[in-house]
Amino acid sequence: MKALQRSSCVVLVCLLVMPGNTSAQKEFTQVTPDVIVANKEMADEVRALSCKEAEGTWIPTNNQVLIGFDRLRSEQGAAEIRATAPRWLDMSASLQRISLSRYQVFGLMFGGRKQILYHASPKDDTTKIDWLKQAICLKTFDGGAEFWWAFYDVQSGHFVASSRRR
Repeated sequence: MKALQRSSCVVLVCLLVMPGNTSAQKEFTQVTPDVIVANKEMADEVRALSCKEAEGTWIPTNNQVLIGFDRLRSEQGAAEIRATAPRWLDMSASLQRISLSRYQVFGLMFGGRKQILYHASPKDDTTKIDWLKQAICLKTFDGGAEFWWAFYDVQSGHFVASSRRR
């Protein structure tokens, strides 16, 4: 599936932290200091709110998350992320922030394939949002290079879609 077909997933991040939304109490599981995985309830909500084209959700194992994260940090992964972004979008600035970012991870199914959504946000985020309990969001949609995402296909071991907030 093309990156543009998954561009709606960025919107979900803002929806999950709106005041009065019960999602704020849901938790993630911390895999590393900078990588957390959404529980099934949060992944289901992401799908319902913003990734409606996903066929379902699943919870990736720590090993699957770390394998994808290693790919994210590799030159091959960076090349895949650049190649899967919309043509008009240069992901270079976001990719330079890999070590300056933290990642919320969601498991989604597309075309019968397990994919991992890595959502990156800055470690130095000053919005006072508890990133272990809430999906991260800027107060505006102008996130620039600091807020970006990429879909990793577990079966192929490659990134298949990416983008960032504009």
